[in-house]
Amino acid sequence: MKMAESVRVIIQALDNHPVCEHGPALLFERRSGSTFQQFYACSAYRDQTECPLFVPVDQNEPKVHNRNLVATNIRKSSEIAIEKSVLLQKVLQLDPSERCYCHTCHRFLIDFSNHQSHAIQKGLSNEQIERPTTFLRSLSNDKREAQYFFSDASLKCFVQMFQRLQFNKVICIGAPRLHEHLQFHKPKLRIESILLDLDTRFYSFYNRDGKCDFYHYNMFNNYFFAGDETETKFKQFLRNRSNEKCCIFTDPPFGCRTEPLVFTLQTLRQTYNQLNRMHDTLPTFWIFPYFMETYITSLMPEMEMLDYKVDYTNHDTYHSGHDGRKQGSPVRVFTNVPSHLIHLPPTESYRMCKKCKKWVAYENQHCDQCKKCPSKNGDTYKHCNLCGICVKPSYVHCKNCWRCTQTENHDCFKYQSQLRCMICLQKGHNEFNCDRWFALCKKNPKEIVRLKAKSIKTGRRICLLCFKSSHNEQSCLKRKQLLKESAFLNRYYNLLTLDSL
Repeated sequence: MKMAESVRVIIQALDNHPVCEHGPALLFERRSGSTFQQFYACSAYRDQTECPLFVPVDQNEPKVHNRNLVATNIRKSSEIAIEKSVLLQKVLQLDPSERCYCHTCHRFLIDFSNHQSHAIQKGLSNEQIERPTTFLRSLSNDKREAQYFFSDASLKCFVQMFQRLQFNKVICIGAPRLHEHLQFHKPKLRIESILLDLDTRFYSFYNRDGKCDFYHYNMFNNYFFAGDETETKFKQFLRNRSNEKCCIFTDPPFGCRTEPLVFTLQTLRQTYNQLNRMHDTLPTFWIFPYFMETYITSLMPEMEMLDYKVDYTNHDTYHSGHDGRKQGSPVRVFTNVPSHLIHLPPTESYRMCKKCKKWVAYENQHCDQCKKCPSKNGDTYKHCNLCGICVKPSYVHCKNCWRCTQTENHDCFKYQSQLRCMICLQKGHNEFNCDRWFALCKKNPKEIVRLKAKSIKTGRRICLLCFKSSHNEQSCLKRKQLLKESAFLNRYYNLLTLDSL
């Protein structure tokens, strides 16, 4: 049987990493069975046909190569910014009927005689130039600069969040539609914003009158292509004057690796605290699908998922309506802002749960046993007494796996290989087959089997930690005492052995 292969990102300082045209590379480790290989690869593009950089660790000789590429990146970025700024000024002087944009070359045209076979858009109004995402062709590769533009309803909800929380500066990382909306309505909203994005097309629209609201930037290695000068301007924006409150809003490609983006956000927070001489959390909003929750919260435990369903205008299923997903968009807002401070629009079927003391979706009904509104996917969840938690309404409890799961194509062996034990938190077995727990509690395995039979007979889960009913081991109040464990950043550590559970 072929051994499973896994690839992980090793987070570390990037100073001595090789550089490609997208900035410093990331260090990856590929494991296959007992063998592993470490290599550097592009931080922005996962497909080597897009960026061929691949350097095994033992072949890395970055110094001269890096200096040349960094200098080239700075020169190219500066030249593009100047060229497109000059071009924009000329275009704005033309009558709207004479304005042309080439979608093939990604630039405005004064003379389009050499672009006859290209995709050209003519007759651009002032409003279209101020709102470029209304006519630009979105990039749609989830593994790199995937662009899905927010609906007007979602934009309105985001702005209301900012206003209620009194944020008047927003750093939009890979969120061009939000930046555009804030810029277009700035006189009314009085919210400043800057756009940090990998897409150089935005140089054509946000680089005028000596002011640049767009910075060519790679969010996965915190890299400013135009060098120190741009980074200095960014830090000026990050520094708060009196009565200023800043936040970060990021909408990354859904196929991205979360580890480097988390590292970037943490680095930006440290810079923010140093510039403002404070030790505080930089308010952050991260747009991501609900089923990627563990990828964010395992690295940033302070992030909480809101119930708000983010709609896009140019995605097949990530929107509401008759042609969208039945339960609504699966995209959510993750934030480190306390959820009770955030109001969701009642006109979009959100309500305040008086027991949870936060806004939730209308269909998300409170469970008195779980003591929360448990739904994540837009369905009304049901409580399973044998699991001790609420589950999707279509799930059925499998007595072999001891979990609720979908019935279609359910394979117990395959499912249990990915199952995570609620006692030791390791993969590959359930609680009734946890050898570590048997050794720790010194219970006879036959007695454990009897407890399972009793659970099935009574229809209520019996916790194997305290042997009381109606809750599971992960939510057992005596867990810390019985397992002698401590939790740090969502990882549990046994205090006797210091092993990570």
